[in-house]
Amino acid sequence: AYAGYPSSVAIYDGRLWWAMGDNFAGSVSDSFDSFDLTVSGDSAPVIRSIGYGGVETSRWILPLQRLIVGTSGSEISVRSSAFDSPITPTDMTARNASTYGSAPVRPAIIDRTGIFAAKDQRTVCELAYSVDAQDYVSKELTELHPTLFDSPIVDIAVQRHPDTRVYFALLDGSARCLV
Repeated sequence: AYAGYPSSVAIYDGRLWWAMGDNFAGSVSDSFDSFDLTVSGDSAPVIRSIGYGGVETSRWILPLQRLIVGTSGSEISVRSSAFDSPITPTDMTARNASTYGSAPVRPAIIDRTGIFAAKDQRTVCELAYSVDAQDYVSKELTELHPTLFDSPIVDIAVQRHPDTRVYFALLDGSARCLV
């Protein structure tokens, strides 16, 4: 309670990841309840500052093919030096995937893409891997209908059957659906 609680939590690549403020931490490899600093080597906990741009506040963690951290100013791709290598204390880098900025609303995963609300809570974006960029990039999904969300988004849910639909609960009690 003294240091506060994480703003977001995810399991990715055999570690439990926490984010709070501008810091994030991954547990000891395959030991979700241990952040023991006496463990050494590649299985040691990963405890880092986001350290990208200005002071960022983490909003969510999205475990896609790479670990994506949504912050108040950008969406950050956390990765190792090789695409199929795990993140370790000595092999980790963080790069901007986009600069929309994220709302404090839980994102959704659809297969290998992520759907999130931008920091204005009225813009919806998709995070997808781009072969050209060799990383995740964002695309605005509400570009053709910018007034669709006339009230702030407060929650996102995905329906997969019979068709994929993404539902957005709004602050005024209404909902919108993207198909």
